[in-house]
Amino acid sequence: MKFYINLFGDSIRYSHCSIPKEQFEKMNRVRIKNNTTWEQLLLDLDFLHHFGFAHWSEIGEFESKGFELNHKNKVEIKQQSKLVRKLNSMELYGDETFFPIYSIEKIQISHIQKEEFQQLLFVQFETGLFAKYAFETTDFDLSNIQFEIKNPLEEKRYNYLTGISYSGEKLLISLEDSVVRGVKVILL
Repeated sequence: MKFYINLFGDSIRYSHCSIPKEQFEKMNRVRIKNNTTWEQLLLDLDFLHHFGFAHWSEIGEFESKGFELNHKNKVEIKQQSKLVRKLNSMELYGDETFFPIYSIEKIQISHIQKEEFQQLLFVQFETGLFAKYAFETTDFDLSNIQFEIKNPLEEKRYNYLTGISYSGEKLLISLEDSVVRGVKVILL
């Protein structure tokens, strides 16, 4: 049988970026001179072109995304089109039950500092269908689902769901449909 896990609500997509310190200082002088923010500068294609980049994503080393665990965000587990379970994402922690219902794996993130580079996170805040995971099994068991949780933004109080496994096999996203509602640059 085919099963789906849908994640609806607020999420982030973030790129870990490294800029050579000398180039970063030149960019920062332009930012200060024009009295603007890093967010505005990194979205300005003329500014980026002046420094040899066609798009802000060219300074990114890797991109990741996370589904915010809060009381508004929803998780649906479906068998074909039949709803098996619907919950708000905070229920994954099991704080409101005597024992945890869901298996979670908390992963620590450490940002490796490179001395000759200024590092930053370029964060996009999104809303909508964060991910749709599809998998097939003949013996579905809710306890075989494992949720991977990280906190890439130390200033945010929420953790983020970054991946799901079923019976030890990492599930791949089959669909996503969200809109960007804001951006932020965080200097590391």
